[in-house]
Amino acid sequence: MTGRFKILIVEDEAFICMDLVDLFEDAGFETLEAFHAEEAFKIMADSRDGIDLLLTDINLGQGPDGWDVARKSRELLGELPIIFVSEDSQCDWEKQYISKSVMFAKPVQGKDLLEAVNAAIK
Repeated sequence: MTGRFKILIVEDEAFICMDLVDLFEDAGFETLEAFHAEEAFKIMADSRDGIDLLLTDINLGQGPDGWDVARKSRELLGELPIIFVSEDSQCDWEKQYISKSVMFAKPVQGKDLLEAVNAAIK
Protein backbone atom coordinates (compact mmCIF):
# COMPACT_ATOMS: atom_id res chain seq x y z
CA MET A 1 0.00 0.00 0.00
CA THR A 2 1.37 3.37 -1.01
CA GLY A 3 -0.43 5.30 1.70
CA ARG A 4 -2.22 7.41 -0.91
CA PHE A 5 -5.97 7.85 -0.81
CA LYS A 6 -7.48 5.25 -3.19
CA ILE A 7 -10.55 5.88 -5.36
CA LEU A 8 -12.49 3.17 -7.19
CA ILE A 9 -13.93 4.64 -10.40
CA VAL A 10 -16.82 2.72 -11.98
CA GLU A 11 -17.61 4.14 -15.42
CA ASP A 12 -18.61 2.27 -18.58
CA GLU A 13 -17.49 4.99 -21.00
CA ALA A 14 -13.75 4.53 -21.57
CA PHE A 15 -12.94 8.16 -22.38
CA ILE A 16 -14.78 9.47 -19.34
CA CYS A 17 -13.04 6.88 -17.17
CA MET A 18 -9.63 7.90 -18.56
CA ASP A 19 -10.40 11.57 -17.87
CA LEU A 20 -11.38 10.75 -14.29
CA VAL A 21 -8.24 8.67 -13.74
CA ASP A 22 -6.08 11.52 -15.08
CA LEU A 23 -7.92 14.07 -12.91
CA PHE A 24 -7.48 12.15 -9.68
CA GLU A 25 -3.98 10.83 -10.31
CA ASP A 26 -2.78 14.33 -11.26
CA ALA A 27 -4.18 15.46 -7.89
CA GLY A 28 -2.15 12.79 -6.08
CA PHE A 29 -4.78 10.09 -5.59
CA GLU A 30 -4.42 6.43 -6.48
CA THR A 31 -7.17 4.98 -8.69
CA LEU A 32 -8.70 1.63 -9.53
CA GLU A 33 -10.98 1.39 -12.57
CA ALA A 34 -13.95 -0.80 -13.41
CA PHE A 35 -16.00 -0.57 -16.61
CA HIS A 36 -19.03 -2.47 -15.29
CA ALA A 37 -20.54 -3.53 -11.98
CA GLU A 38 -19.28 -7.12 -11.96
CA GLU A 39 -15.71 -5.89 -12.40
CA ALA A 40 -16.25 -3.40 -9.55
CA PHE A 41 -17.57 -6.20 -7.31
CA LYS A 42 -14.41 -8.23 -7.93
CA ILE A 43 -12.13 -5.26 -7.24
CA MET A 44 -13.99 -4.49 -4.02
CA ALA A 45 -13.80 -8.11 -2.86
CA ASP A 46 -10.06 -8.21 -3.59
CA SER A 47 -9.33 -4.79 -2.01
CA ARG A 48 -11.43 -4.79 1.15
CA ASP A 49 -9.05 -2.56 3.13
CA GLY A 50 -7.63 -0.56 0.26
CA ILE A 51 -10.48 1.53 -1.16
CA ASP A 52 -11.20 4.88 0.47
CA LEU A 53 -13.90 6.30 -1.84
CA LEU A 54 -16.21 5.04 -4.58
CA LEU A 55 -17.07 7.16 -7.62
CA THR A 56 -19.67 5.51 -9.84
CA ASP A 57 -21.84 6.24 -12.82
CA ILE A 58 -25.42 5.00 -12.42
CA ASN A 59 -26.11 3.61 -15.89
CA LEU A 60 -23.45 0.97 -16.51
CA GLY A 61 -24.99 -0.87 -19.45
CA GLN A 62 -26.51 -4.30 -19.01
CA GLY A 63 -26.48 -5.86 -15.58
CA PRO A 64 -26.24 -4.21 -12.16
CA ASP A 65 -26.21 -0.41 -12.05
CA GLY A 66 -24.40 2.16 -9.91
CA TRP A 67 -26.99 1.88 -7.13
CA ASP A 68 -26.17 -1.85 -6.94
CA VAL A 69 -22.44 -1.06 -6.89
CA ALA A 70 -22.99 1.34 -3.99
CA ARG A 71 -25.02 -1.18 -1.99
CA LYS A 72 -22.42 -3.90 -2.61
CA SER A 73 -19.69 -1.50 -1.47
CA ARG A 74 -21.55 -1.14 1.83
CA GLU A 75 -21.53 -4.94 2.25
CA LEU A 76 -17.85 -5.33 1.37
CA LEU A 77 -16.23 -2.05 2.42
CA GLY A 78 -18.43 -0.42 5.04
CA GLU A 79 -19.43 3.25 5.09
CA LEU A 80 -16.93 4.69 2.65
CA PRO A 81 -17.89 7.95 0.91
CA ILE A 82 -19.62 7.58 -2.47
CA ILE A 83 -19.83 10.05 -5.34
CA PHE A 84 -22.48 9.34 -7.97
CA VAL A 85 -22.18 10.86 -11.44
CA SER A 86 -24.98 10.42 -13.97
CA GLU A 87 -26.62 12.08 -16.94
CA ASP A 88 -30.17 11.25 -15.95
CA SER A 89 -30.49 9.66 -12.52
CA GLN A 90 -30.18 12.67 -10.19
CA CYS A 91 -33.91 12.56 -9.39
CA ASP A 92 -33.52 9.00 -8.05
CA TRP A 93 -30.66 9.80 -5.66
CA GLU A 94 -32.81 10.86 -2.69
CA LYS A 95 -35.16 7.88 -3.20
CA GLN A 96 -32.23 5.46 -3.15
CA TYR A 97 -30.98 6.88 0.17
CA ILE A 98 -27.35 5.84 0.13
CA SER A 99 -25.71 7.44 3.18
CA LYS A 100 -22.45 9.36 2.92
CA SER A 101 -23.03 10.04 -0.78
CA VAL A 102 -23.30 13.00 -3.10
CA MET A 103 -24.70 13.21 -6.62
CA PHE A 104 -23.42 15.14 -9.63
CA ALA A 105 -25.12 15.51 -13.01
CA LYS A 106 -22.98 14.93 -16.09
CA PRO A 107 -21.22 16.81 -17.41
CA VAL A 108 -19.47 17.68 -14.16
CA GLN A 109 -16.44 19.90 -13.73
CA GLY A 110 -13.26 18.25 -12.49
CA LYS A 111 -12.82 20.93 -9.82
CA ASP A 112 -16.25 20.05 -8.39
CA LEU A 113 -15.30 16.37 -8.16
CA LEU A 114 -11.99 17.23 -6.52
CA GLU A 115 -13.77 19.45 -3.99
CA ALA A 116 -16.19 16.60 -3.19
CA VAL A 117 -13.33 14.14 -2.70
CA ASN A 118 -11.39 16.56 -0.52
CA ALA A 119 -14.51 17.22 1.58
CA ALA A 120 -15.07 13.48 1.97
CA ILE A 121 -11.56 12.81 3.23
CA LYS A 122 -11.62 15.47 5.96
